Amino acid sequence: LVELVLTDNQITAFGAKALGEMLEKNSTLTVLVLHGNPLGDDGIGLLSRALTTNRTLLELKLTRTRTSDRGAEALAKLLRENGTL
Repeated sequence: LVELVLTDNQITAFGAKALGEMLEKNSTLTVLVLHGNPLGDDGIGLLSRALTTNRTLLELKLTRTRTSDRGAEALAKLLRENGTL
């Protein structure tokens, strides 16, 4: 599996935690699409922390995720630390 599209699946921070745990170990996924999921700042934060060590994912697509400036800051930190996204 190299691309996972989970658009509009009502994934919240709880689901983001599970995705993050998977992404910490995954070495094949290159694209993750999470458009339209209510991840919120907490979910974005969980994903961002998990992805700091992931060097396989090349594209993370996040629109309509109910994220504020706090989530955007977590993503900005992730992009500074992760050289592949």
